[in-house]
Order: sequence, then structure tokens, then C-alpha cells
Amino acid sequence: ADLRLGEPVCERLAGLGPVRSSIQHIVPGVTFQELINLVKSKLITGSMPTGFSAVVNSREVTAQAFSPGVEDFMVATALNPEALPEQYLDHLCKRPEHSLQRLVVKCRESWHIKMQEQKAIVEMSNFASEGPVLVTLRMTIAATTTGPSGSDPGCSVESKLFARRRVFGEVLPIGICDSLDAAHRHYAAAMLDVIVSSAQELGAERQQHQPSSQLQQTHASGHAAGAGSANFPQTAATEDPGLRGCSAEAGFASRDGSAQDSSVKVSQAG
Repeated sequence: ADLRLGEPVCERLAGLGPVRSSIQHIVPGVTFQELINLVKSKLITGSMPTGFSAVVNSREVTAQAFSPGVEDFMVATALNPEALPEQYLDHLCKRPEHSLQRLVVKCRESWHIKMQEQKAIVEMSNFASEGPVLVTLRMTIAATTTGPSGSDPGCSVESKLFARRRVFGEVLPIGICDSLDAAHRHYAAAMLDVIVSSAQELGAERQQHQPSSQLQQTHASGHAAGAGSANFPQTAATEDPGLRGCSAEAGFASRDGSAQDSSVKVSQAG
């Protein structure tokens, strides 16, 4: 079934199929609230950064609901088909009936945010694309601390990719699981880069809009306390010839799945 507002059904009962790829990583220097704000404001049609818009054609919030301590919202996303492996497009989405119609890979996102716990459960699915293969991404995002002293803000992200045939019991196409695993790791690294860069840009914009007296006070207090605004890591762009349209953070994960950073753990199942 398509996604809905509210907390997702547990993996065991949701019928998502086997886990095809699993990643754990840390988003350094970005608080939980900053990350949620970025997802709802910066990563939306009309505001998307270049690296993100190369993969996502459009992304719009379609529904929201609030209850004490909990926020839910739905997002409609259209992926750029040129950023996906050509040989698997027919499995992931339904081709248009007429040749003049544009191919669109439709996805839905559901966000269930527990504000007091600073935890979010996210689900993204290509169900709306009507392809014969259903791919579901589940993420658990939580506030954490980073840095040598363990006092810098950050977020931990656990990301799992599931895949199965729309019709239960049918076998998946040969090679699609390996391609999905590679794409999962590639775009997770790129997304990490986009979030950190976007948070850095927003921080710079806020400083520019501060009154000069407040800026001087903030600058002075930062020197006195020995800690200014968060220092974001500089990332280098790499390009995977098999996965076009997005840059990945250097040192996040190699093509063969071996983790290259102590903050990143990659595993593959299935």
C-alpha cells in the first residue's frame, strides 16, 4: 500500500521484503532541529541546492498533522530518471503510454517526528510509480553528539533499503540488488554532503542578517568560551560513472562497500 501520515508499521509486519542494503552514519555539526528544518525548507522545489536538484526534479510537502510532541508530514518527490541506472528504469516505474510524455519516477515520503525524543522515522517508497519492483527506504534519525570531546551537536542516521516484487513470490531481476545497494551508498554519501553544506550556508545567512552589535557580541562570547559556530567538514566531489547526476562525499564509502571513515558503517544483506 502507499504511504500515509503517522508512524510507519514495524518492518516485520510491513511486507517490505528483505533488507538489500544497510548504512549507518553521522551528520556532524547539524542539530536535529536544523536537519528537520532543512528537509522542509531548503530541500523543497524552488530552494533545492544544485547537487540535490540534479537527482530530484521536484519535492513538495503535501500533507501535515500535529499532535502534542509529534509532527507528521508527507512529501511528493519526483526523481530524475537520468540519475538512475537505465537498465532498471522499467522495473522501478511505469513507462508513459505516449512517447511524447515525460518519464517520471514518483516517490512518496512520510516523516514521523517525535520532538521531545529528537527522533524521526522516515519512509520513502516508489509505490506511486507503479513499477513491478517496489523499493522502500527506511531511516531512523536521532540527535547525538560528535567531536573529540563528545559535546558537538550532530545526528545519527540508520538507513535501510528494502526491495521486492510488487507481486509477492516473483523473483527480482538479476543484478538489481547489487545496483540498488551501490545507489543507496552513493546517494547517502551525496545527501550527507548536501545537508552539511546547506546547514553551513544557512548559518552564514543568519550571521549576515544579525545586527552588527549582536554579531560583535556573539563573536566575543565565542572567543571567551573557546567555541564558536559549528565547524563543518570540507568535502571533495567524486563521480561514479554508473550513477550519474550527483556528487558523493569522498571517504564515505567505496564502490565495493568497504567503509572508509570511522563514523560510517556499511553492511549489505540479501
